[in-house]
Amino acid sequence: NENFISKEGVLFDKGKETLIAYPINRQSKRYYIPEGVKTTRKYSFFNSQTINEVIIPSTIETIDDYTFKGCTNIYDIYYIRGSGLTTEGTGIFDGITTFKIRVSKSIQSTIPTIKGKETTSDLTVGVSGATTRYMYSEEYKILTIYEEGAMNDYEETQSPWYSLNEGIETVMIESGISKISESSFYELTKLKKIEVNTSSPTYSSDNGHLFDKEKKVMIQYMITNEQTEYTIPSSVESIKTRAFRSASYLKMIKVEMNNQYLKSDNGIVYDMNQETIYVYPNGKEEIIYSMPNSVKTITDYAFY
Repeated sequence: NENFISKEGVLFDKGKETLIAYPINRQSKRYYIPEGVKTTRKYSFFNSQTINEVIIPSTIETIDDYTFKGCTNIYDIYYIRGSGLTTEGTGIFDGITTFKIRVSKSIQSTIPTIKGKETTSDLTVGVSGATTRYMYSEEYKILTIYEEGAMNDYEETQSPWYSLNEGIETVMIESGISKISESSFYELTKLKKIEVNTSSPTYSSDNGHLFDKEKKVMIQYMITNEQTEYTIPSSVESIKTRAFRSASYLKMIKVEMNNQYLKSDNGIVYDMNQETIYVYPNGKEEIIYSMPNSVKTITDYAFY
């Protein structure tokens, strides 16, 4: 079609400068209006009951009449960066009785007041890659990686959110992220879980732990988890070298019996032939460990 385009089921003009219609039954609680969009069409989100949060990009200039009318379950509107908003339509939030407008601390003085609604300045926002971004909410203690593309590769203490280490309890990876910088989450000492959008073609999460999409690679175990035992799923074929680093509560790691690539012996994880040590639990209490004669390789951080 020469005039319109659809992205993730949402209708735009061909140039993706006008958001025309958001499906009323779209099954997503959070929606990121793409960067580049300048205008929302009248009634574009009308009566969507499934949406809770909307992220408005810096490129928005006009929010047209009744854009969010009847979206009674919206509770947060985010302004990620400074906004070029110049035109506010009539009744854009009609029917929404309780919600907050959240803005970045750095743009508090320049953000417009939407229909007199008071803003909450609790966001830290920035760039996480050439085409990806991040935002952190102090109230929710959530770091979100979003937009489309690959994250930059960061050393453990060099990520732009490292200074927020003491606050971040959840990392949320959105579906458009094709590659993450794994080491940039290892130093988040308060991190309780990593959540991945179920539409992601690249990553997945299970009980807060991070895997690739097919759960063949275990990327990161949540070190704040206070359980003393953990069972690696049968689908896992390999473990990233720092996946279990500093998991001080873990005394024993088991492997599901039908796993064809890994095995556990006395809580220690090896390959099937016990030639490689992958993980020695950080919380294991034994004073002496006798390494099997078959071991040829010890992976980096196996004993950390």
